[in-house]
Amino acid sequence: MNIEDTIMRFIHEKLVSGPRPDVTATTDLVGSGMLDSTAMMELVVWIEEHFSFQVAVDDLVPENFGSVRNLRAYVEKNLNGRMAQP
Repeated sequence: MNIEDTIMRFIHEKLVSGPRPDVTATTDLVGSGMLDSTAMMELVVWIEEHFSFQVAVDDLVPENFGSVRNLRAYVEKNLNGRMAQP
């Protein structure tokens, strides 16, 4: 399973309550009301645990957390940066 699918699965299984809305890679997660502040913090904790890197407070911006696609790019950037360090 790729990073995008893994994130999408977590959102569907753990963060979305009630009827499952159509979440795509480009769905506005915050603007749509899908992720409130509590769900956002759950997502951050899960990312830190699942992908083994710390999410900086300054990184909690729509460019990183606005959609599943943005999240995938953010995770990949952090994973690649970690691998590039000696």
